Amino acid sequence: MPNIYSIFAIPLLWCSIALAEVMVHEKQAGVTHVLPFDFKDDQGRVASLDDFFTPHVHLVQFVYFNCGSICSPFLNETLHSLRVLHPDFNLGKDFDLWTFSISPGESSSLASKKKVNYLRELSKHIQVENPQSWHFMTGGASSIDSLTRRVGFHYEAIDSLDYNHKAVILVLDKDQNLV
Repeated sequence: MPNIYSIFAIPLLWCSIALAEVMVHEKQAGVTHVLPFDFKDDQGRVASLDDFFTPHVHLVQFVYFNCGSICSPFLNETLHSLRVLHPDFNLGKDFDLWTFSISPGESSSLASKKKVNYLRELSKHIQVENPQSWHFMTGGASSIDSLTRRVGFHYEAIDSLDYNHKAVILVLDKDQNLV
């Protein structure tokens, strides 16, 4: 049986090599309860992420939906990894996936369109039992900054529409601890 950590390592290595010199991710050892910040989900619902958190592993990634660079390949490699993981690890049963926009100007409507497109592509290859287990989230600048600082994810705005950032998937255990 493949290891969930190693399955995501290969596509992440490809994405990370491309931008390794751009930004730094610092693992924040011992960080607990990473997700107390307010965001909107892809349906526009405002809620604390604690409202969505279920008692299993959670994978967290940061992108921006209007990215013309690393984000689309990163999300495409995430799709590939989800196909490889299946059936040993099932989205919604064994883990949830959180895709956060780092751009405060992006809307839940855009997040919804991205989610529909990626779930449509994923469902061509595997049965997605619980599409609500892939969360596409947007938030205001303060929520984004609080969350990214809390988990040690660094990015920088180039301008109001473009960001430098690394392609990273963070793993949270069932108790919301960063591992």
